[in-house]
Parts: sequence; C-alpha cells; structure tokens
Amino acid sequence: MFHYSQQRETWYLIGHCELRNNIRTFAISRIRTINLSSKHFTIPDTFSIDTYMDKTFDQIHESEIQNVSIRFSVYQSQWIREHQWHPTQEIVELGDGSLILKMKVGALEAVKRWVMRHGCEAEALEPQELREMLQHELLNTSKMYDDVRAKNLASLSLFEE
Repeated sequence: MFHYSQQRETWYLIGHCELRNNIRTFAISRIRTINLSSKHFTIPDTFSIDTYMDKTFDQIHESEIQNVSIRFSVYQSQWIREHQWHPTQEIVELGDGSLILKMKVGALEAVKRWVMRHGCEAEALEPQELREMLQHELLNTSKMYDDVRAKNLASLSLFEE
C-alpha cells in the first residue's frame, strides 16, 4: 500500500497491482479477500503520490495530463467554489458571476462523466477532445429520449393506464 483516501463515502487504496504489474487505485469495498504475504515490496524511488494524484480525477488515473477548462453557470458556480476538485485547480471568476475551472488532469473519461452531472450548468471549453466526447455522449443520450411510441415501448406495462 502506498496511500489511501476517501471520496464520496468510499475509501480507496493506491498500491501495486501484481496482476497488472502497475500502480492502481482499488476501492476497498471491492476487496473480497486479503492474505498476509511474506513478500516485500519497495515503493520505487521514481514514484510520487503527488504526481500520481495530479494525473487522477475522480479516482481514475491516466498517464497523459491535459489542460481542462470548464465554464460553470452563475447558479452552479456557488457550489464549485466550495470544493477542491483537483490539486491543480484554478478558478477564474467571470464578471457575470459564472466561473471557469481550470485543471491539469488525466482521465478525460472521468472528467466527462463529472461534467455531465452538472447538465447544462457546465460547458467544457478545452480540450477539444473532451468537447467531442461530451457531444457524442449527449447525442446518444438524446436519442434515448425520443418519443417512446416511435420505439414501440408504449406497450410496456409502465405506460398502461
């Protein structure tokens, strides 16, 4: 074990994974068995928990760091200001009361899911790859909400009167 942390009521352990021979983040609640071993593991001199966490977002780690900027509406900004979302975050206050949250993070997939939690109160400004990921996800999600009668779902008991 190198490090442990808590996020949204879940404890995580960061350590060496023998299966993947790499540093991984494990949700402690998913660990089913544990065995005491006589094997010794030495944390590599090249490993830095701070560097690892800088490349992590929402407990998802990726090696490539990207500049991320997200604009939050006036309404959502009040809650964004209250939290430390990432060690590298910088908040740029805008004249209308909205803000831009800037971070240097990995794990764009995790950032995408986080932005989507805020709905139309958040807009990813950069990188373009994140904008395209969100656009793709939102287009596919929008299709789910086509008229159910056109999808022949109206006959489900859920729609019976």
